[in-house]
Amino acid sequence: MSYRLDKIPELHVTLLDTKEYVENTPAVPRLMTLAGEEFKEMFDQSHLNHTAYVKNGDVVIGSLAAVRTDHILYGAKTGVAAHALPYDYLVISTGTSYQSDIKTDGTSIEHRRRSYEIEHERIKSAPGTVIVGGGLVGTELALDIATYFPGKKVEWLSGSDTLMSRIHGFHDPTMEVVEREAAKGDLKLSLGERAISVDQAGSILTDKGNETTPGARAYWCTGYRANNSFMKDPRTACLLYTSDAADEGLGVDLGGRRII
Repeated sequence: MSYRLDKIPELHVTLLDTKEYVENTPAVPRLMTLAGEEFKEMFDQSHLNHTAYVKNGDVVIGSLAAVRTDHILYGAKTGVAAHALPYDYLVISTGTSYQSDIKTDGTSIEHRRRSYEIEHERIKSAPGTVIVGGGLVGTELALDIATYFPGKKVEWLSGSDTLMSRIHGFHDPTMEVVEREAAKGDLKLSLGERAISVDQAGSILTDKGNETTPGARAYWCTGYRANNSFMKDPRTACLLYTSDAADEGLGVDLGGRRII
């Protein structure tokens, strides 16, 4: 959106983000498992500084705290409102967060690069890995670890009886790949088994009375949450639109100002 709007001479675009770059999120699981030149090439392809495409406007690093009728409040971290930015048109695209270390709180592209390298070493040095969740992220991460860390134990739990259950028809072709990897002896998939708690040794306990390897690197791929804390902030003056309105390309008219 910022890339397209920045090309319109009549508009001045201000992009507010918690980090200085845009990241291709689907590449994240693979990047956690790559190293060397493979990692460098994919990282460079998956990350771009905002200033590379917002050339006529401004890029501001900060976290959205609240939305007012003619300006937003933002600060250095969530909930802090140290600064204000006025607007005529406001586009809210605040993204999502994950329970595990899928994303990072760092602001710089170099911090992000280093976070991948650290996570790679954590997987490498751990006695095994545990993946909780059989959706898109859990499936990608489990298979990537099995592929790029041969010999690394991968314990994979999914409360659902099928993989990729939200995508019709994906379970069977996905299971073909899983069974090929499982035949090597290091990947174990347990469908219909839920993680319920974590003990002091770091093992995950399941609803079937099983427990995972103590000290294994665990990833909870059980869905994401919207970055919408600003909606609950008492300083937010109005909210905002329904999903139907968003689907129809509509917005909220505030005396000539628009929120979409």
